[in-house]
Amino acid sequence: MSLPDIPAIATAAGAPVDGPAGQALALGAPEALRHRTYWNSPELPDAVGAPVTIRAEERTHIERIVGKPIHRQSWLDAADDYLRGRHINATAGERALDIREDVLDDSRDVYLDVDAWLTAVGAAGTDKEWADHEIDAVSRAAVKAFQIERQLTDDGLLPAGKRVWTYMAYDLAGAVYLVQAGFRLGFADPALAAQILDAARDNAAAIFGDWQQFGISYLAARSCLHGSYPCDDVWRDASSTVRILLDDPSSPWVTLPFPAAEAADG
Repeated sequence: MSLPDIPAIATAAGAPVDGPAGQALALGAPEALRHRTYWNSPELPDAVGAPVTIRAEERTHIERIVGKPIHRQSWLDAADDYLRGRHINATAGERALDIREDVLDDSRDVYLDVDAWLTAVGAAGTDKEWADHEIDAVSRAAVKAFQIERQLTDDGLLPAGKRVWTYMAYDLAGAVYLVQAGFRLGFADPALAAQILDAARDNAAAIFGDWQQFGISYLAARSCLHGSYPCDDVWRDASSTVRILLDDPSSPWVTLPFPAAEAADG
C-alpha cells in the first residue's frame, strides 16, 4: 500500500501528550512525520507491542546524520551537536542569516535587500579571511534564503516584511528525533532522554515565540539544506509537514502551547 503524500500525525497511547515532556517531544514532530514514527514515543506505529527496534532505512538515514559508524558515543555526539546547534551553525545558510542579523542589529531597518546582503557577506568574508569558495557558498545561501522567504510570504506563512533569522528549529527537531531513534537503536535510556529533551525545550523557548516561528524556521532550513529553490519536492514535503502540524486539530502544535521562557527557567 502506498503512503499518502501528507502523513497522518501518529500519537501513541500512554505516552506524553501534554506538559513539559509533551512540549519537548512536539519539537521533533516534523521529523516524526517525515519518518513515519510516533511524535511522542519511540515505538513504531506499525509495530505496536513489539520490541522497540529500528527500520533498515532509518538506520541508513542516521548513518548519514552521524557521518561515521553508529555506536552509542557517535549517536550521543550527534544528538549533542544538534541540541547545541553545532550542525546548523557550521552551514553556509546559517552563516548567511547571521551576517544579515549583524547588519540589522546596527541599523533601524527590519529587512535587508539581497544586494545589500551580498555586499555584507563579501565584507564579512574579507574580515574573517574566508577562502573564495566559502564566500561564494555563503553568498549563494543568502540568495537562496531570499527566495525561500519570498515563497514563504507567497504561501501565507511569513508576513510581508518579516524574515527568517535562524534555521535552528531544524537542529532542535533533529535532536528530539535522535533521542527517539536512540531508543530504537538501543542506546538511549529514560534519564538521558529526559536530560536532552529538557534542554531542547529550554533552547526552543529562548529562540522562538510560537509554533509558527518554529515551523517556518524548520521549513526554511529543510529547503536551504536539502532543496534547490522553492518549489521542489523537498519544499513541498516540508511545507506539507509544517502546514499539517500548524492546522490539524490533532497536532501537538495545536493542542500544546509553545515552550515558554518562564517554564524553561523553572
